[in-house]
Amino acid sequence: EKAKITDLGSAELTIQGRRIACNVQQIESQGAANKTVAKIYFSASVAPYILKRQSKTIDRDGKVVSETTVDVIALDVPCRVRDGISTAAHLKAVHKYAKGTTTTLAVICMDVPGGVICHSLKELDENGRMVRRSWLETIDYGLDPDDEDRGGFFRRHRARATRKTYRYYVPR
Repeated sequence: EKAKITDLGSAELTIQGRRIACNVQQIESQGAANKTVAKIYFSASVAPYILKRQSKTIDRDGKVVSETTVDVIALDVPCRVRDGISTAAHLKAVHKYAKGTTTTLAVICMDVPGGVICHSLKELDENGRMVRRSWLETIDYGLDPDDEDRGGFFRRHRARATRKTYRYYVPR
């Protein structure tokens, strides 16, 4: 894919009454079957740094195939991370496509590898009926897992790397 990045200048976003200066960039990528145009609002001083993202995917006929909007809706929210309290941001992502809409609410903390502390997802079909919902929560992470935590029949020792443990909830 070919990508074209255009600087659109500066803009100001308001999150919880707080005005934040952002740099706005537009990224266009052209694929074989479609074109994606994304507008990103970036702040170098406020985590999680990308505070808003809007993107559209358009097919060759000019029809919008999907639209995604990701907004930071809360900043500096206290959140429990392992044994302490850190600050986090709340995000809302809405993805619209031909067969429905997916809405995700997430808690993001820069102190956690990968950033996601938890998120909930709700998917609706084109008639507004719920077809899926899920919930994810990071319950642990670390660089040196305890030997007791290692599972499996042979209790293999794995290379030391950042590890996240997730808890999923998918109702039937």
